[in-house]
Amino acid sequence: MPLPNLGSGGYNKPVGSLAVRLARIVATSAVIASGGCGPDPGTPPIITEFALSQGDYRVNRAASLAGQLRFEDPDRNVRSFVLSVTPPGGTEKDIATRVLSVDGSLNGLVTFDVPYTPKAAGEHQATVRVADAIELVSDPARRPFTVAP
Repeated sequence: MPLPNLGSGGYNKPVGSLAVRLARIVATSAVIASGGCGPDPGTPPIITEFALSQGDYRVNRAASLAGQLRFEDPDRNVRSFVLSVTPPGGTEKDIATRVLSVDGSLNGLVTFDVPYTPKAAGEHQATVRVADAIELVSDPARRPFTVAP
């Protein structure tokens, strides 16, 4: 294949090479404009409401944490929720993980009633998170509750 003369500089370059480079530039620009490489990683679920029922919580007495949460999931692939509790000055601990049967739903309502025996008096924190099928997790939603001595 003859090389075209590209002007007075005497610089000759195969035309196909320029076309390939332009195609790569266009393809790279399209990837950057679309937000990156690979498939869309999805969107994590969003907790839109979290309510905790008032209970009579006392140290070392069995009780239950009851409440409900509402969520939205644009990907429609919610799989589970986790309820955890943080005692005063303590560390957050999961007390329940439930697999949900709401796959395919844009939004949903989950009610729960989970056994809980507090070990310390004071203000505790209940936290819920919702996870989807590809392990994207919602931001946590929190509600305080008080445990009497």
